[in-house]
Amino acid sequence: ETINLALLVRQEVVVVDSIETTQMLRQGGAVGSVNPWHASSLSKSILAWLDRGEANRLLQRCSFDRYTPRTLTSAAKVLAELPEIVELGYAVDNEEATIGSRCVGAAIFDASGRPIGAISIS
Repeated sequence: ETINLALLVRQEVVVVDSIETTQMLRQGGAVGSVNPWHASSLSKSILAWLDRGEANRLLQRCSFDRYTPRTLTSAAKVLAELPEIVELGYAVDNEEATIGSRCVGAAIFDASGRPIGAISIS
């Protein structure tokens, strides 16, 4: 298991801290790495709580690279997941970035209710 803390920094989701298991099998999240908007529970959990206009603008910057057969490859597919993320309170990356890896992430909010980051476990 790996726990990642990320912040929304200038329209990107940046990992600012990561705690890895001591077990042999690990999924590391390098501090300073930028998460893709379309294939990360950290990113999708933040997107879900932004207004749709802002979410659309951020997704327009996305290249929608296909990392696995499960990667969401269009803004429409990502946007379709957002209402369920809000309803559940968390986002899931189900082998969207790495085969064999699943991740659950939830947004972190400032005092006004705006998402400023997210925390995840994979």
